[in-house]
Order: sequence, then C-alpha cells, then structure tokens
Amino acid sequence: MPASYRNRLLRTITLVVGDSVVRMRWKEALKGLLAVAVVFWLVRSGKLDPGSLHRALRNPSAILGAVVLIYLGMAGMAWRWNVLLKAQGIALGFAACFSLTMIGMVFGTFTPGGAGGDLARIYYVGERAETKGKVVLSIIMDRLLGLLSLLLLASIVAAWNYRTVIRDPKLALLYGFVVTSAISGLILLAAAMGASAAISRCLRRMATRFRFLGWAASCADALGVYSKTPSTLFLALLLSPIAHLATCAIFVLLFRTNGAADVSLKDLALTVPVALAASAIPITPAGIGVGQVAFFTILQLVAGRGRDGSNAFTIYQCVYIAVSLTGLIFYFAQKKRLTAPVVECVA
Repeated sequence: MPASYRNRLLRTITLVVGDSVVRMRWKEALKGLLAVAVVFWLVRSGKLDPGSLHRALRNPSAILGAVVLIYLGMAGMAWRWNVLLKAQGIALGFAACFSLTMIGMVFGTFTPGGAGGDLARIYYVGERAETKGKVVLSIIMDRLLGLLSLLLLASIVAAWNYRTVIRDPKLALLYGFVVTSAISGLILLAAAMGASAAISRCLRRMATRFRFLGWAASCADALGVYSKTPSTLFLALLLSPIAHLATCAIFVLLFRTNGAADVSLKDLALTVPVALAASAIPITPAGIGVGQVAFFTILQLVAGRGRDGSNAFTIYQCVYIAVSLTGLIFYFAQKKRLTAPVVECVA
C-alpha cells in the first residue's frame, strides 16, 4: 500500500476513533445530567427526602451493619465466580476471586457504563490464563446467574404473596413479566448449553474468514463444559441468594434509620429483588435516579410507602459507593500477586 494511502487510512481511523470517544463522553455526560434531573424532580415532587441521609448518619450501628452485609454479599459473589472458574479448570482460589470482585466493584462503580468491573476481571485473569474465552464466559455466566437468581427469588416471593400481587393490575403485570423473564432465561440458558457444540463448530468454520469468531467459538466450548457439569450451575444458583438476601437485610436496617421500621419483611422481599434488577439497567451512572424511581414505584404499589423506598435506596447507594472505594485497597495490595500466572488444571 502506498504511503499516501496508508497515512490517509491512519488519519481516518484516528478521526473515527476520536469521534467515538467524544460520542461516548457526550453519552455519559447526558446520562449524568439525566440522573441529576431525575433526582431533582424526585426531591421537588416530595418523593425523595434529602434529609434521610442526615438521619441515617445518626444511627451508625445500622450503617456499620449495612457495610458488613455488603461485604458478605461480595463474598457470596466471589464464591460463585470461583465455582464457575473451577469448572473451567482455572484454579484461582477464593481469596483472589474476592480481591478481584472488590476491584471490579470499584471499577464498576466509577467507570462509564458500569462495565469496568467486568473488564478489570477479564484483564487481570485473562492475561494470565491460557484461554481467555474461559474467563470471559465465566464472568458472563456469573452475571447471568446473578440476574436469573434475582428474578427467580422475586418470582418465588410473588407466588408466596400472590394475594398482594393480584390486587393491583399494574403489580400483577410487573410480576407477570418477572416470572416470564425468569422462566424464559432458564430455557434459553439450557438451550444454549445443549447446542454449544453445534454453535462452536459453526463458528469455527466461519472463523476461517472472520478471525474474531474463533474467540467466540472458544466461549461456546467453555459453555459446553457447564452442560457436562450441571451440578456446577446448581451450586452457583444456590450461592446467589447469599448476596440477594444480604441486600434485603441491608434494606431492613436502612428503613429503620428513617423511622420506617414498620415496613414488613414480606413487602421488602417483594420489592427489593425487582427494584434492584431495574436499577441495574445502565440508563444513568450507578443507577442514580433510576433506582430511586424503581424503589418508589414498586414499594408504593406494594405497601403505599414509596417515599420510604426512594430514601432507603439513596442511603444504600451512598454506603455502597463508600464500600466500593475500599476496592482500591485490594487493588494496591494484590497488584503484584495478581500478575502471577494462573494455574490451569484439568476440569
């Protein structure tokens, strides 16, 4: 290729990449403005009380309890990921998985789009493992099983409290969607695992023309490992409620900090899983604004206590962000150890 054409191509690529970065920054800036606008609207409409944060600080024992429970939830997530990695023959260990989960927590909270946590885990483990596809697939499965378990927990609680659900058409429609999503997710996951070998063969044939599909084929191969060891997925699903139940317990404490101790555990169990799933939608940074609207709407439908819900979620976000900052301690403490090669064993 002549030098003039090569230089022109490089300038074009630089221009496109530069424009993409600018567009991404504008996108995140708009998300931030949307979050501020939603919170401002909630405060002006009386759906959110900024004074709830000040009242929460007057109850340090509840805040400390919330901190401990967040760490317990992170430990449950790390244990689940370690189980998924072991099935792929990657011996990372619980301690390293917990460190990486905490590092992912800080990156996920303070990076645009919230995907920084998963990218950090892929970077640290993928660069040390022979097959990066295994690592990527384990993280995808970790996320997927976490979401599925959240939907399944909400479905079980909805079935347990079906009288509360069916009394309001909007609530019935919401939980009908949740139950349908949980069942559909399980069916699609089972179908994907069953067809993993065929998908891998197809991708490898196409990889002769499109090299990037070879990486996708390795992910399909890794998915086939889980179809051969269903006990791994079953154990991972059993571990998932540890984090979810810990979060429900956090909200029990946070409701009490604002004098809302009379909100029943049944109503919280019905509200928290679905509202957390809604707040995870990447519309605004860290779910700011979206989570408040979700908790207000659902708890208002369930128990007529929407304002208590938005206040409690705001306190939860502040505590969660504070805990996520401790991920920097794990980052600097484990930086040298996490650069050592990963031992891959026979699954």
